[in-house]
Amino acid sequence: MAAPEIAYKADFISFTPSGSSSIVDMVLAQDASGTPFILTEGVDSGVSTVDGGKIWLFADAVNANILLGRVGVDATMSATGDVAFALWLDEAGNHQSAGLYMVQYAALYHADATNPDDRISLLSNAIFVSVDTIEQKIFSDFSDIHPGNTDFAIIAPDGALESDDVQLLLVGFEGGEPATVNVSTQGIGTGAQSIGVGAAFR
Repeated sequence: MAAPEIAYKADFISFTPSGSSSIVDMVLAQDASGTPFILTEGVDSGVSTVDGGKIWLFADAVNANILLGRVGVDATMSATGDVAFALWLDEAGNHQSAGLYMVQYAALYHADATNPDDRISLLSNAIFVSVDTIEQKIFSDFSDIHPGNTDFAIIAPDGALESDDVQLLLVGFEGGEPATVNVSTQGIGTGAQSIGVGAAFR
């Protein structure tokens, strides 16, 4: 085998965020709970090299989307073993899909020497893809707040104040000094019904 051999699968995996959530990152993980691979302790890949070297899966030191298959020593994992192959999850810009590269550096063992298309697989549930999401809340309706100048204001998303909702606490300041929060059903400002030069919310 001439090394390295490279394979690529476009649209290897895709996710659709639910509701107001957005996907901000995806990484390769070692279980369904999203546990990341680490540098010092490998996960059994279930495959080996042609000379019997068992291969273990380790995190890459630089990129969480790269997974290294390292050859162990005498069937014992080695965090510094030779890299037999590498997997790279190639994320799209919106983090909702990714392709997958595989770069193979060493010949892998196939049980059926008579079949040129004999396929081998990693152990079932050896690799997962974990996504990190954030939920967006839109604070655009001030109808649940009593109008007037107050020291602070608590706003609920879309005016629906529920006990389990994310809420926004606003405190005004101007020129480095505290300022009142001026609220009406039409808008919100500091001191007045606007945000002037040197004024802001915290």
